[in-house]
Amino acid sequence: MRNVEVEDVYVLIAGTLDSMIGQSHSAAEIAQSKRALFTVTHPETEKSSTHQRLIAALREVRRLGPLVLLVDGLEKSGEETSRRVVSALVDMADEVSLIVVVPPSLVNGPASYDLLSCAKIFLVGAICLVLGESEASGRYLKGLEFLRRVALRRLGVAECDDKVDGVIVEAALVSGGIVRVFLQLLRDARRYASLVERETPTREDIDEAARDHAEHLERLLSPGDVAALRDADGTSGAEIQPIARRLRFLVHGLLLEYKIDGRTVVHPAPLLQNVLARKDAA
Repeated sequence: MRNVEVEDVYVLIAGTLDSMIGQSHSAAEIAQSKRALFTVTHPETEKSSTHQRLIAALREVRRLGPLVLLVDGLEKSGEETSRRVVSALVDMADEVSLIVVVPPSLVNGPASYDLLSCAKIFLVGAICLVLGESEASGRYLKGLEFLRRVALRRLGVAECDDKVDGVIVEAALVSGGIVRVFLQLLRDARRYASLVERETPTREDIDEAARDHAEHLERLLSPGDVAALRDADGTSGAEIQPIARRLRFLVHGLLLEYKIDGRTVVHPAPLLQNVLARKDAA
């Protein structure tokens, strides 16, 4: 996503739609929609622009039912790249409903007017994991039930056994309540389990996945960041200066922001706990 171009996004959208078209419609309707999507992913079949082909394909797919596109990942792109892609997607707003995850720089400052004038902005933060009445009574952490439902939905099951549930709980706590990190940890843990031919991941697999993610976060740290994160723990975060450093912490998930009893509280990402505990880290 760091170097993605507009036409790349068009092709990715078409490919995803093609793979998601199910069997709940007539064979003729599905075939027509797939033919339209094929012209986007195989440009040699049409002389029109990729944008025109995608618009035509969206119109065909919409014949099967309501359509909403969720475009995730642009927050990982540079500001200019994400701005170009978002502008191109907004041009399709008359054809399809859009949800786009963007970096904060696109919705802050004078350059954000064009986007703010045509879109609703929602801040997606970390889910607060607050202790319930009693852990001993078997009540999950508040917020954990939501993450658990997300995991079960991805697994396509209504419930799971205690071992799998333990893995879900561990991944939720390590994620700090960031849904994307939570799902990535589960996905990576499943990959580690498959390497040793285990059908289901264990907590050890979550630990391996967490180490990978922690190494990635640690590479994002600059001199002075560890001390700033330690000092910010449990505060509102306003003390972190300059503001650019605080924004960088929040954008990259180094610092997680929670709303507790109507006030904002920040904590370093749980994945960084080993780094923050090291005496030689600065």
